[in-house]
Amino acid sequence: MADFNLGFVIFPGITQLDFTGPYEVLSRLSTPPSVSAPSRFPDVKTHVIAKACSRWLAIGV
Repeated sequence: MADFNLGFVIFPGITQLDFTGPYEVLSRLSTPPSVSAPSRFPDVKTHVIAKACSRWLAIGV
């Protein structure tokens, strides 16, 4: 299976829940359902994307 890249774009004014909720769920796609079962999506990579490498002020923090 080919790599599957998942990107989360952050931007000024983004709320904490808009980022954290989907990130927590989708970043676990490569986690197997149990110790004895292989992951159905072993090649998922999660990326956080921003226009600049600087601090962002999020609303709701």
